Amino acid sequence: MAQALGFDFGTTNTVLAMADGGATRSMAFTSTEGTADSMRTALSFMKDAQLGASALKVEAGHAAIRQFIDNPGECRFLQSIKTFAASALFQGTLIFAKRHNFEDLMEIFVRRLRKLCRRPLAFRCQPYRHRPAGAFCRRQPRSGVGDRTIQ
Repeated sequence: MAQALGFDFGTTNTVLAMADGGATRSMAFTSTEGTADSMRTALSFMKDAQLGASALKVEAGHAAIRQFIDNPGECRFLQSIKTFAASALFQGTLIFAKRHNFEDLMEIFVRRLRKLCRRPLAFRCQPYRHRPAGAFCRRQPRSGVGDRTIQ
């Protein structure tokens, strides 16, 4: 029987669930903060000299919160990023002098999500009028999201 993946992009937490036959289970996310069956809908960005002059260390979920707590004043922290999508007035935010719109933030979040659950993810995008889902699917060419797998 075919497997199906459910993606709940929540304001506070994000969950991936796998349906396989009659059973459903939450996917586990493993980060420096341990393993959990949900991921905080949060991102953090911090300059990292080891990665290069303009490179940023990006964390998501619980690791983003830890990076923010451990590096106050050096880290740009965004929580509940879904709330940005609710307003057509939100045009973007500056993160270390680089502008990011909601689609950029969504792309970064989904790429970290995929890495933390440690498996390829396949998404099927439908035409959506709801801004978060629409933004998610519009990023298909850059983020690898759409009717294919994120490696």
